[in-house]
Amino acid sequence: MKRDISYYLKKGMDYDMAEYFASGARRIIIKATANPDYTLTLEFDNGEIRKYDCKHLIKDGNVFEFLKDYNNFARVYVDKDHTVAWDIDPDIDSNEVWSNKVDLSLDTLYVRSIPVIDMSLESIIDTLIDKRKERGITQAELGEITNLTQSVVARFESKKVVPKLDTVIKIARALDCEIKIV
Repeated sequence: MKRDISYYLKKGMDYDMAEYFASGARRIIIKATANPDYTLTLEFDNGEIRKYDCKHLIKDGNVFEFLKDYNNFARVYVDKDHTVAWDIDPDIDSNEVWSNKVDLSLDTLYVRSIPVIDMSLESIIDTLIDKRKERGITQAELGEITNLTQSVVARFESKKVVPKLDTVIKIARALDCEIKIV
């Protein structure tokens, strides 16, 4: 039987997980970094950087409860099986006492995480310039659409001044682009 999305759906997986396994591409975590907001920044072998929110895991009475203490959460590491793990007691070797370790599946971490796109202001402006040109809109026309002057649009595109956030948003909206801060 072909192992396509329907195969994995029949096995009880949700659509996102079925799609991941059907693609055949398993990702390997090479680095995990704890963030103060109880998220993990994950680096994968294909160069992707993704963010996984752990807050929903850390509850009273479960195996992750000890991670409420940020010092414990910050001790995250990638183990030999490429899973993200924490030792409950850092003085005990989890290779000898397996019950000392809690971990998260690398497949779940990939599917349930979100990509991190690190765009500098310069690259955002470059993207918006490209969008304007793709649509055949002049700087003057963009100025009319956004209620900005042509000279403001020109200064924005020159990248010689740091634009106000509302200017970036106005231009992005006029070009049917959305800017999200995550």
